[in-house]
Amino acid sequence: MDLHAEFLQYAITTNRDLHHVHHVVHMCEKRLRLLDAADARNPYPTDPNRGPGGDHPYDLHIHDWKPSEEELLEHYGKKSFIHENRQRTVLKLNQALALLRRATHPDLLRDEIFQTFDVDHLWTLRKTPPPEITRQPGIFEPAPAEGRGPPAGAGRVAPPKPDKVELMNAHYAEQQSLLLAHPQAQPGPYAA
Repeated sequence: MDLHAEFLQYAITTNRDLHHVHHVVHMCEKRLRLLDAADARNPYPTDPNRGPGGDHPYDLHIHDWKPSEEELLEHYGKKSFIHENRQRTVLKLNQALALLRRATHPDLLRDEIFQTFDVDHLWTLRKTPPPEITRQPGIFEPAPAEGRGPPAGAGRVAPPKPDKVELMNAHYAEQQSLLLAHPQAQPGPYAA
């Protein structure tokens, strides 16, 4: 069977019903997971006399064991069957994904997932520590008395507003100083 005939056999005939194509994508992914699990359950035949660690019991060394032809036919036949189904499923999945990509609105392509993904570059960025956060201290100038000095706003920059961390630290320091200035009696072990 040539590839073109196989492609037509597994073609999606939906007139671009995107809900159906979306379900096809999910089912293809599910089938690929099932094929991976079946491939994992199809190990190469091994000597049944070997223990769990791969060694022979009682330190016997039998080097002439070979799998039978039936076992090899079963193993390779199942592996080939899984491979054929995987190719068909990947073909169907790629076609469904192409239909979805064609129908995707261009604005949705700005999503982060569509950007180039370089694992090594992103890993080096994650390993480098972020730069230290530096805060500019608040600089407060006294307001000029009326009639003296330049008019308000002429050549003067407004002082930076204190950020939330500075306000919380100031509040905490004020509460601590109040507690230290006015200590309260602590209840004893026999307080009612």
